[in-house]
Amino acid sequence: MKTIPVSFITPRNCMCLTVIKLISLLLITAGSYPALIAQTVGHVSVTATVKTEHNDPKGSIAEVVKKHLEIELRGSATLQGEVKVTCTFFADDLAGDKIVALKANDLKAGLEAGKSTRIISPDVTFNFTPQHSEKSGSGKRAKYKRVEATGSRYHGWAIRVFRGDEIVGEAYSIPSIKKLLE
Repeated sequence: MKTIPVSFITPRNCMCLTVIKLISLLLITAGSYPALIAQTVGHVSVTATVKTEHNDPKGSIAEVVKKHLEIELRGSATLQGEVKVTCTFFADDLAGDKIVALKANDLKAGLEAGKSTRIISPDVTFNFTPQHSEKSGSGKRAKYKRVEATGSRYHGWAIRVFRGDEIVGEAYSIPSIKKLLE
């Protein structure tokens, strides 16, 4: 890290440093908050938080990650009763270099006017091995062979709330996932 001599610090430099620090703080805070509030499509607002658990095997570079969603639904005064909530988890298929819908779960939830309803999706497990190299031989003549990544790595999620065949609420971890469901 470069230090600035005291003789070069001016009010303008201090202001720039303060702005840089504030922007960094905002970016770090925004990136570490895993919840997303959806647009209210129809009558239901959807808020979701991803919960993660790592179960990596010892002595291996393979990664095993379990994820589930904690979902909060809030209906409008005009929409009450039972709705179907579809939670879809997406994964990067590392061998095929594409994004796939790994698992979709349909859940039922009851909505009451002015109250929120909480539901939890079932766990979904993502297994993958990142790209790495393996050593063959020993000493000065050792060679390394590249091993390509395999498995399914977490990419994102989508939540859609249905009343009959009509979508009344939705939320996505990233906007581009909506295109994958069309």
